[in-house]
Amino acid sequence: MPSIQLLFFTASLVVILYTLVPEGRWRNTGKWVAVGPVALNALGRVALGADAPTDILVGVALGVTVPLVAYRWFTPNEVYPISYRRARGAHLDVGGARGQAIRRALADQLGLVVTDITPFGLSGSAGSTPLRITVEGDPPRQLFGKLYAQSHSAPTGGTSWAANSCTAGWRTRSRSTPCGGWSNKRTTPCR
Repeated sequence: MPSIQLLFFTASLVVILYTLVPEGRWRNTGKWVAVGPVALNALGRVALGADAPTDILVGVALGVTVPLVAYRWFTPNEVYPISYRRARGAHLDVGGARGQAIRRALADQLGLVVTDITPFGLSGSAGSTPLRITVEGDPPRQLFGKLYAQSHSAPTGGTSWAANSCTAGWRTRSRSTPCGGWSNKRTTPCR
């Protein structure tokens, strides 16, 4: 008591229904279709004398209840819906407040003056929003130099070779330079 075989068989059918079949007409039809194999399995076990009818009823009741309560509690349909429709990717609107926040962040963090922000390549971006950002001045030197300087300027954990690293321009790593491990071959020399 209960019938372990029917408990696991019924539970596996409920898990398949609630994991793979969308809510609505298809899931309701799937529930009625699942009754057939469970009933045939139950009749076969009673006819062979492997289980009593009460064992089967309790096994089926537990096999339906336990996974159903778990799915309703941990993954409700409102939060984790199942659908097989191809939805459009959600591209962000980069105008208005979001565009102003991007401009302000680039100005505050990198000191860049943004003249234009335009999305491009949205059809192949799979839901992300790639941006083409136009800045004033010499963009490659400004943008990449400042990004690189921010990511490599502060030494962490006692690394002595990065203690006097250069703070601007294009850099390539070379331990023989006097600026603590970084040389600046394209712009001004290391400080």
